[in-house]
Amino acid sequence: MIQRIQSIFLLLASGAVGSLFAPLMALGKVIHGTTDDASSPLADGVFTITDNAVLIGLTAAAAVGFGVAIFLFRNRKWQIRLSQIGNVLSGGLLAYGYFLFQKAAATLKMVDIDANHAASEVGYGFGVVAPILAIILSLIAIRFIKKDEAIVRSADRLR
Repeated sequence: MIQRIQSIFLLLASGAVGSLFAPLMALGKVIHGTTDDASSPLADGVFTITDNAVLIGLTAAAAVGFGVAIFLFRNRKWQIRLSQIGNVLSGGLLAYGYFLFQKAAATLKMVDIDANHAASEVGYGFGVVAPILAIILSLIAIRFIKKDEAIVRSADRLR
């Protein structure tokens, strides 16, 4: 049900992953450095999920999976399973995004910052936190789903 606490955690997990579609949710960004390759994900200086179709698919699938799991309150086993699938998709999103970001960051050219430092610097954006937050929220929701299942089983024994 919507009133259950696990529904709130699943809604927050879905929102956390879905927030990656916001333009300001960068997975990574270039602090100092340039690239001449216009097809590079870091050509604009910001690495978001819209730079790769696989990242878009993983993000959408995870957000929809967490969202659909909210409405499976009558079938708690499927709710747990769909939440676990969302966790795997969020982990895959994080790992694949990290791989692509590191690959793109390796192609950056050094820029002379000042006379003492010549380096190309990249940083991670707030978008890296979103899949991790979704996984944590989903694990909390799974814990509460299992508690509900235990309550239902104990009530069935009393009958």
